[in-house]
Amino acid sequence: MSVLYPAANDLSSGDKLPGSDEVARYCKPSEYDLDENMPLVGAFLRRQDEPDLSVNRLQFFQGADRSSAVDCVRTEVGDHYQLRRNGRFVVLNVGGVQSAAKQNGFDVSIIYTPELLRPSHSSIVDLPPTRKDELTVAAAFLRLITPADIYPAVL
Repeated sequence: MSVLYPAANDLSSGDKLPGSDEVARYCKPSEYDLDENMPLVGAFLRRQDEPDLSVNRLQFFQGADRSSAVDCVRTEVGDHYQLRRNGRFVVLNVGGVQSAAKQNGFDVSIIYTPELLRPSHSSIVDLPPTRKDELTVAAAFLRLITPADIYPAVL
């Protein structure tokens, strides 16, 4: 049985996402282990062109169930980036992300940062400044993932 997302509260750009929200992150094939069917720690590290960790807010697509919301993210992201067959979208709970980072000594926030062509775009901000600490937090995010949180990037 699918559970529909409740009507999303109206957020303005720069607002923090509630802990109950979920976000999806695209994992490129190089960031995903097909044999283990799990992302690699690199999936949760900032990419060279990212000041923050780019994600998409599923509750933006209010009324959709989780799978349908991921479909919407797939379309939104796929309109601007080339998604690969071996890539995956991984869903994370906002409160879980914050708790995992806090358990490792870091306070991260997930804020709504919509873009003109990517209106569900959000960002995980206040990540650790050193690569070593960023790896620690990325590994904590990785431990949150279950097989039910993984969706194909290309159908």
